[in-house]
Amino acid sequence: MKSFIISRGNPKEHPVLSLYGRAFKNMGGDVCFSNLSNILNEIIATDKSDEVRFLISDPIAFIITLPLMCLFKQKKIIFLSLEMFEYQIPNNKIYNKIRNKLFYLCHKLALKLSDEIIFCNQLRCEFYTKEDQSLKAKSKIMENYASKYKTEMTSIDDENLKLFKNICEERDTIFVYAGSIQAGRDLESIIDAFEESDSGACLVVAGNDKVGLFKNKKYKNVFYIGMLNKESLNRVLYESDYGILFYNNDLLNTKFAAPVKLYEYLCFNLKIISNNNTAMLEKSSLIESYYSDKNELLEILSEKSNTIKSKEKKELNNNYYIEDKFDGFF
Repeated sequence: MKSFIISRGNPKEHPVLSLYGRAFKNMGGDVCFSNLSNILNEIIATDKSDEVRFLISDPIAFIITLPLMCLFKQKKIIFLSLEMFEYQIPNNKIYNKIRNKLFYLCHKLALKLSDEIIFCNQLRCEFYTKEDQSLKAKSKIMENYASKYKTEMTSIDDENLKLFKNICEERDTIFVYAGSIQAGRDLESIIDAFEESDSGACLVVAGNDKVGLFKNKKYKNVFYIGMLNKESLNRVLYESDYGILFYNNDLLNTKFAAPVKLYEYLCFNLKIISNNNTAMLEKSSLIESYYSDKNELLEILSEKSNTIKSKEKKELNNNYYIEDKFDGFF
C-alpha cells in the first residue's frame, strides 16, 4: 500500500510526521511525503486503481486535497489531529477571528470526512468527539512519543558544548529547558526563580530565542546555550538532572498540550518539573513535581538541589518510543 503523508509545510521535517512515515515504510510499501506544492504531481503519477493511504495533519491541507484523494477507489483517509489550530491564538482581533473561524470549519470538516482520526491525547479526543458518537467510533489515540532513532549523542567534549561542559563541572544540579523561547512559555518567571534561588541549582536553556530574552543579558544561575543539533541536545539532556515544562492554560491548544518534549525528557531519564497545566496534571505518574507560581518553584529548587546526585552512568529509558507503540496500531 502506498502512503501519502501530507501537510502545508514539509512533512519530512516535522518531528511527528516523519516518524509516521518511517512506521509506514517499515510496514511495507512506498511512502510519499507531500505538501501543497507537489501533491498534485504525486497523485497524477499514481495509478488510481492502487490501494492508498492518506495521512493529513492539517485541516486546510485536508480540504484542499480532498478532491484529489477522492480520485482513488481504494483509499483510507486518516486525519492526524496534532494541533488545535483554531485555538492557538486569542480570538480578539478581526484577523484572528477570521483565521480561527477558517481553521474551525476546516477542522470540523476534516474530522467528519476522514475514515479514521488520530488524536495525540485523551483530552483532545474527548473535546472534539464528546457530542458526536460517530467521531468517537473512528478515533484512536497515539501520544507524541519520542523516537528510538533519535537518541544518538555527541561527546561532552563536542565543540558546541564547551559552555555546557563547564557548567557540568561547576554545578551539582542541572535543570534544562529545551524548546521554543517564545511568548506563553513564562520563561521570565522561571528565570527569576533560578536567579533568586541560593540552592546552587542552575537552568540551562537550549532553543531559538525568538523574543530576545537572552540578548545582551547575563544571569548567574541561568545559561543560554543556543540552538543545538539533535545529537548535541541529546547530550545536554543526558547530562542533566531535571527537565522543566511550562504550558499555560489560557488557550486550549496549550491547555490540552501534547508535547513531544515530555517523552524526550523521559527517554533520557530526566525527572520532570511542570507548571499546573491541565494536560500535564493528567500525566501525574510521569511528573515529579508541579508548581503554580515562582514561590512554589523556588521551594522545588531548594528541595531538589539538596538531593544527593547519583554518580552512576545513566541508562536510557526505552518505555516511551513511538516505534514500539505503532506495533499493531494500524
